[in-house]
Amino acid sequence: MSWQTVLRARMGRSLPFFTHGAVLFAYLNDGNIHMIKILNASTIFNLLLDKGVLIVPTAGPLDVVSKGLICQGEIAVQDDIEKFLQKKVNMSPYIQGAYVAGGSVTFSAITDIVLSEVTFKGGAPIVLKGDIKCSLSVIPALNDKGIPDPSPPTELTVKFVPTQPITVSK
Repeated sequence: MSWQTVLRARMGRSLPFFTHGAVLFAYLNDGNIHMIKILNASTIFNLLLDKGVLIVPTAGPLDVVSKGLICQGEIAVQDDIEKFLQKKVNMSPYIQGAYVAGGSVTFSAITDIVLSEVTFKGGAPIVLKGDIKCSLSVIPALNDKGIPDPSPPTELTVKFVPTQPITVSK
């Protein structure tokens, strides 16, 4: 597939994209594509809470099942990421200080996407690193006296860094 292949997203918009053993992430909102991200197909995600830590702080690789897009299996849209997080961050146990019993978090929604390392090819961004911020539903952890965590986590940050480098020539 050529570096200049054009993706026709669900809403009929045309955007250039690049594939090189990578997963492309197109963020759809209100019928418009707001940003494009490329994740390596074998990306392992680090999951960080704003308070406390998850017992299993990683997830991956990402499964892509979007329909209606060319190159199915390589292109991840917001629905793919949300389904992945619903599956991987569902009643996931967390601990925070002395609060170590029975606490869990569940993915609610993507609230923000932050790019931290981007390169460009043909004017389109190729994301090498970034964060996806998510809101959570929480069951507070208890301490040894049965008192619930007064300040449970409210936000999950999904850090993504491709597990193999994407080489881009300018």
